[in-house]
Amino acid sequence: MKIPTSKKWYFISTLWLLMACNEPATLGPTPQLPGSTTTATGVIQDEFEGESIVLYGNSEYRLMVAYSRELANGDLLDFQLADAAFPNVFADNEGGIWNIFGEAVSGPRTGEHLVSVYYQVGYWFSFAAIYPVVTLYGEATNELIDDGFVSPEWLINPDDIQQGALRDAIPSIDNPQFETLTWDEATVNRYAGNELMVVVPDNDKLKAYPLAILNWHEVVNDAVNGEQVVLSHCPLTGTSAVWGSNITGNQPLEFGVSGLLYNNNLILYDRNTDSLWPQIIRKAVFGSLKNFVPQPRVAVEMNWRGLSFLQGQPTLLLSENTGFNRDYSRYPYGDYRSTASLLFPLTYTDDRLHPKERVLAVIINDKAKVYQLEKFGN
Repeated sequence: MKIPTSKKWYFISTLWLLMACNEPATLGPTPQLPGSTTTATGVIQDEFEGESIVLYGNSEYRLMVAYSRELANGDLLDFQLADAAFPNVFADNEGGIWNIFGEAVSGPRTGEHLVSVYYQVGYWFSFAAIYPVVTLYGEATNELIDDGFVSPEWLINPDDIQQGALRDAIPSIDNPQFETLTWDEATVNRYAGNELMVVVPDNDKLKAYPLAILNWHEVVNDAVNGEQVVLSHCPLTGTSAVWGSNITGNQPLEFGVSGLLYNNNLILYDRNTDSLWPQIIRKAVFGSLKNFVPQPRVAVEMNWRGLSFLQGQPTLLLSENTGFNRDYSRYPYGDYRSTASLLFPLTYTDDRLHPKERVLAVIINDKAKVYQLEKFGN
């Protein structure tokens, strides 16, 4: 693969993650983040690209999720905010209650699951940069001119790729270790209340992956529900994803950090074929697996405070015993989360929101519809 010389960015002999660390920042109080400070909790029903969807947002727990209103058997449900204890948040028109992981916990469909829709939670600029057609909920669609790039080898224009580090300079976690949360006083104080976690259901328990660790590694190869998965987090776009790794139906793929970026977004590579997988696009864009689409697995991003309300379910926390010498008490990007500055250029820009406002984007047919936390009214 050739990256145009004008787009090469090298940070050799040190982790790219360390480049912004003029002064270390600790995992104390989270800095003031862009977006509304209004307390908002609620459910939104909407239509996008012919899909009926339902979303839940909770600003206290920094949580947003989205599902299809249409069940696997074709039944269509209506939802409103449940009068129930968190994490049971959806009430349907049949008297059922569903939790944030899309599972019915009471009512005639107890044990059933809502169908996932493809969505990502992350910084506004990342969705506006990657998708030329972006609808902001409650406002008009912003449709930009597609550059019309066509290539037999690439699904994206390689001129829009930047090199942020050498391959595997940011080491993936390939043998993750976990500890069982006991929620004693020491555990409660492990992280600040607003520190974010990626939480994944795993049979009768939960697995929680702190962004404090993921910021330094970006990729975790793991097993969930007896299946090999890859969990990825991109600190520059604020996005996380969990995919099934058995994409081809053969041997599960093992993923690493390519060191390449597309509109600041992490590009994974698989060590089996060297194909390239931009995280937000969710498909291989180059290599022998080009056009393969991994299937997303249920994963919810929430803060430590929200996770503490899930004590009724056993929870495993990703251990800082990763095998690497990293200071996980330090955020490696300085004030990046709260400023408008970016590290690399963008294909498209859209200034309707602060670049770093954290939003949810539902992505269908290569179009994005974006929801702000403040829209989930009480």
